[in-house]
Amino acid sequence: MSILSWPEYVTSDVVVSWIRPHWICASVPGLITVLVLVSTGTTILTTCSPPRDVRNSYSDFTVRRSGYRGGVPPSDRMRRDAETNLRRVLAAAAEVFATQGLDATLADVAKHAGVGVGTVYRRFANKDELIYEIYRERLRMAEDRVREATESDAVWDAFVRFFEESIRVLAADRGLWELTTSGFNDSVGWSRGSPPTRLTDLLTEHREIQGGLLRKLVSRAQEAGYLRTDFEALDMMVLSAGVQATITFGDEASRRALGFILDGLRQRA
Repeated sequence: MSILSWPEYVTSDVVVSWIRPHWICASVPGLITVLVLVSTGTTILTTCSPPRDVRNSYSDFTVRRSGYRGGVPPSDRMRRDAETNLRRVLAAAAEVFATQGLDATLADVAKHAGVGVGTVYRRFANKDELIYEIYRERLRMAEDRVREATESDAVWDAFVRFFEESIRVLAADRGLWELTTSGFNDSVGWSRGSPPTRLTDLLTEHREIQGGLLRKLVSRAQEAGYLRTDFEALDMMVLSAGVQATITFGDEASRRALGFILDGLRQRA
């Protein structure tokens, strides 16, 4: 096998790091590093570095397939392809998690995105990392919604509006619902065998922030005389789940259910 008859699946630039009588160590920028047995064409995926006696002689040797030379960043086309694939993966993950929940696999995401599962793993080491990327901003948006409600002068209206918006948002995204309602141990168990990750820190911080803001929202409504005094912030999630269960019966049914719940929460004279 000669250098010019490189395997057909390598369609981008190939840089040869070093050459021995029977082996070539080469890499495709951004993709793979391989050892190729010249005589048979056998390819082994591995990481290789040049022996000391040939390192200087062959470190700059380059096979030109589309104009690439060692030391130059990958082509614009390769970068555009990578960016396009990343956008497709993120969009697919958002849809898959929203409809299937967080038990969906990276293979499910890859299939929905129309890419190989290896493309997903090149950008995200495990599912926790992908969940973090999808839901980081959505959790911050949830915090912003309740924060805005706590700062409103219309105390009861703000409480009701937040309740309604939260129900609508969570009902539309099963993954977000699981992320915000699951027990802590369950929430960080999607990437089995992995150590604590950024997702763990994100959830811990979110629950501290969100919990404090919800308690403030409830306290303000109670102090203003609108909300019954035995209501607690955690009750909002339970009641929210009850209203979400009625959404399958239509908007009118869910509005009626919410109306009955809110009526029962009002402080009686």
